[in-house]
Amino acid sequence: MSKKDSKWVKQIRGLASNSSDNDYLKIDYIDVNLNNSRKLIMNLNQLNETNNQQVLKNHEVNEKMIKLQNVHQQMSWLDKLEKK
Repeated sequence: MSKKDSKWVKQIRGLASNSSDNDYLKIDYIDVNLNNSRKLIMNLNQLNETNNQQVLKNHEVNEKMIKLQNVHQQMSWLDKLEKK
């Protein structure tokens, strides 16, 4: 998810409850949970982005390793010369 896709996370708010019920604690509890949920979702989005970047780096390393293996195989005749 990009930052643009997660804008809705920042828009989540606790709904105002009936003031005659004296349930401010419930509103605070909902707000805390919503804040924690937003933080968790944002952290998961950041983790996903970091993971995607790491996967790309791993692909680059694998491609370079394949090239190195090919060079090693092509140069293996030099090892045979040293043994003689």
